[in-house]
Amino acid sequence: MTNTIKVLYFAFTDESMHRLVRHAMPGMVDLVTLQQGTDAERLEKIADADVLLLAGRKLDEAFLDAAPNLKLVVFHGVGYHDYLDVESLRRRGIALTLSPSGTGLGVAEHTIMLMLAAGKRLPFVDRRLREGAWLAQNLRSESRQLHGNTVGIVGFGRIGREVARRLAGWNVRIVYHDIAE
Repeated sequence: MTNTIKVLYFAFTDESMHRLVRHAMPGMVDLVTLQQGTDAERLEKIADADVLLLAGRKLDEAFLDAAPNLKLVVFHGVGYHDYLDVESLRRRGIALTLSPSGTGLGVAEHTIMLMLAAGKRLPFVDRRLREGAWLAQNLRSESRQLHGNTVGIVGFGRIGREVARRLAGWNVRIVYHDIAE
């Protein structure tokens, strides 16, 4: 009999992510990862899993049917209701934990990066540079900056608030709409 807890990382990702997850895990935990990322492989590996780290992949009934040892689902990110059926987990006695704050900061920073990239026409400039054209002066009249402008945020939950916090230093006026308010 072993005291090792088998944790299946349900998302298909690379070894650098596996190392990051392993580094955060305590001893007595065996992280099981996907090598092909197929549903057949998921069905095979979930059969022995005690814990499932779920991100970016829907947890269908077929997977739950194949997981007699599953005691806990750890959902990373937001929108868990799009990826799993909470009532089905409850009926099976499988606990669910959510870790939504792990992605809020990264998504907020990514949002601002995309705002800057769009304002500076980065995809176009990148393509032209790869074609050999240097547009150092050509886009000044078309480029936009955040400073002094108004930014609208649709949805003012965790991520929307993080975006607003990060924009504070850019001297922007922030307007938002959230159906919850």
